[in-house]
Amino acid sequence: MGWHEADTSVVVAAHPQDCFDVLIDCIGMPEWQVGLRACSVSSRDEQGRPRDVAFEVDTIVKTMRYTLRHSYEEPHRISGEYLDGDFKDFAGEWLMEETARGETRVTFKVGIDPGAWIPGHLVRTINEQILRESVQRLKTEVEQRLDGRGRESDPPPA
Repeated sequence: MGWHEADTSVVVAAHPQDCFDVLIDCIGMPEWQVGLRACSVSSRDEQGRPRDVAFEVDTIVKTMRYTLRHSYEEPHRISGEYLDGDFKDFAGEWLMEETARGETRVTFKVGIDPGAWIPGHLVRTINEQILRESVQRLKTEVEQRLDGRGRESDPPPA
């Protein structure tokens, strides 16, 4: 038992807003995010962004369900407060920081108390494979969406 934390980062060839926009498209997320079977939005904030979001994730052990209440510091932070689900506790956040080269360092941080003992090797596998794969898939999705049209603030080709 106990609280397990992990984080991982990737540099994306995009602006923070591009990454932010892909992450708040919760309904489309199961199409590209590792292990995410379903995602549904039950409420939205004043700007129309997803507020309360239910997730169904296929983990190595079993399918887990949980609901998060999202808060935003657009375009640099998305955090999730645990409302209910299969865990004892859960917290997560995505951080988007623009680099000197105009790219974005995206960091995904997760803290989980599963409410049951998990072997150390399984925790390491989840941290190393699932989190790393999550940020890599975000990078791929953002860059593919921008491919062919350039970043929003880039001038059109001459």
